[in-house]
Amino acid sequence: MNETLFKQNVVNQYGRDRKILQELLKRSGNLPKQNGLLFCPFHDNFNTPAAKYYEDDNAEHIWCFSENKMYSLADYYTKIMGVSLEEVFSSIWNSLSDGERQSYIDLYGEFSYEIVVDDLDLYMMFKEKKIDYLELQKLLVERE
Repeated sequence: MNETLFKQNVVNQYGRDRKILQELLKRSGNLPKQNGLLFCPFHDNFNTPAAKYYEDDNAEHIWCFSENKMYSLADYYTKIMGVSLEEVFSSIWNSLSDGERQSYIDLYGEFSYEIVVDDLDLYMMFKEKKIDYLELQKLLVERE
């Protein structure tokens, strides 16, 4: 598996299990409304919420309607908080037991390259939550 993708997946899954992104948004005063809408923290957005918080089986996400882009916990750490992916991953990885580490390796170790979504149908299935991130990865790998 691509090392960067593995680290992002571990950070995002670990965070999802503990609702870290939601907590960071709350601490910043940008708690998602009941319907998940919030002001996008990744660009100037003050008047009308331009993003939606949601989670799937693998991660918490922020979908920005203005940018038409999905962000994750790893993005929040690196782009908003200025912490490197390596620092976040190392902190998480060093706190895990051997069994927990192995479960992440078992879960994410089967992929060998980064995801490039160049199939509009698959992208729309993912965007409409008909498939989750891992299913998207698997379908793209199988297609090759």
